[in-house]
Amino acid sequence: MKGSFIKFLKQEKRLSNHTVISYEADLNQFISFFSEYSSKKEIESADKRAIRSWIVELSLKNLSPKSINRKIATLKSFYKFLVKREIIKINPKNKKIVEKVNISGNTVTDESVIRSELLIDEGDPINLLKLDQSIAKIKSRNIFGDVQSKIIDGSNDNQKIINISVEEKPTGEITAGAGIGTDGGSFAFSITENNWLGKGINVATSFDISSETFSGGLSVTDPNFNFSGNTVSYFLQNIKNDKPDSGYKNDIITTGIETSFEQYKDIYLSPSLSFSYDKPFLVNLFIVWKVLLRSET
Repeated sequence: MKGSFIKFLKQEKRLSNHTVISYEADLNQFISFFSEYSSKKEIESADKRAIRSWIVELSLKNLSPKSINRKIATLKSFYKFLVKREIIKINPKNKKIVEKVNISGNTVTDESVIRSELLIDEGDPINLLKLDQSIAKIKSRNIFGDVQSKIIDGSNDNQKIINISVEEKPTGEITAGAGIGTDGGSFAFSITENNWLGKGINVATSFDISSETFSGGLSVTDPNFNFSGNTVSYFLQNIKNDKPDSGYKNDIITTGIETSFEQYKDIYLSPSLSFSYDKPFLVNLFIVWKVLLRSET
């Protein structure tokens, strides 16, 4: 097919000899690369991954953007010729590739927290639907007031750069309250932080004290544990009751772990394991499985 393409450039496109020689040299360079890259020898079978790998190789050789763009233009013309001749159906050069994803605006939040929510990455074809879904996932972390994305031109015609800017919002909350009732006074206090150490982890602690009851707890929730997409929660709780009038008294310590993961589309399993110790001698072990239905809007 290379010969037919060169003939087409000379006779139908009427390009100058110098331009045709440049086209042929670029095409020969890609043919040489593809023969080593793939077991398939015919470049008509090349896909976007092969072309992307060639562009990366050219970049590593420190070729100027102008030279790389010329070689890309050669491939674009070649595959357009093949499509017109109905030799192939799809021009692999029509896909725009993500050259780079830039994150900005995160002064507290670790960049890995944001990138872990992306459904599109460097080297992937541009996909506006996946980009919109990625922005929605970042917003759902509830640690940003605003999230915006912008696509700009990359270092050559075949590449695009995605710029994602975030606006962090206050993620800590302190609440306190007091009251007086027939059983005496009570006081409640809680602290919540949704972006602990900039890792997107939720940490919450609370205390509730009255004349006869004390309860306190600590919970730590990672909504994207180890970047797996699964939620993992740890909790510790202590409840004490001392009611002299009724003679009721107990001291219960409970600790446990809970996780949530998608088993099927929009169907999540949430198993939990907890251990409860009721002083001085009662021990309980609980294993619970929950099925959750979620639908993203």
